[in-house]
Amino acid sequence: MTGETSRTQPPRTQTPRTQTFGADLLAIARKTLQEEIAPHLSGDQRYQAAMVANACAIAARELETAPAARQAETACLEAAQSPSPAALCVAIRCGAHDADPRLHSALLRLSLIAAYRTRPGALRPAERGDVDALIKDQTK
Repeated sequence: MTGETSRTQPPRTQTPRTQTFGADLLAIARKTLQEEIAPHLSGDQRYQAAMVANACAIAARELETAPAARQAETACLEAAQSPSPAALCVAIRCGAHDADPRLHSALLRLSLIAAYRTRPGALRPAERGDVDALIKDQTK
């Protein structure tokens, strides 16, 4: 050894806490942009700041819902006994899964998560509650 100390750090893993931490950082950045920066802008710059704030909100919701979305996608593939999302799409287009309640339920969960990510206000309160429950189940 040359006198240097060797530090080993544990491998970084994506846990629900680190995902929440990233979402929290994005929420802080969004709030700062909206409350501290945007009020001092006008015209195109204010519009651009609003777009960035919206992108921060979407990215935060994607981080927050990632585990639930992965579980819902896996449930879809398992329900359809499909090897991939592309194969599932082909099978659905061909009518192979018409009236399949298990697949319908999994696809509904996946679509609610997708809607929550981009336009949470478009969801009815009960649908929002369903997504909140899915997220909560994944962070236990």
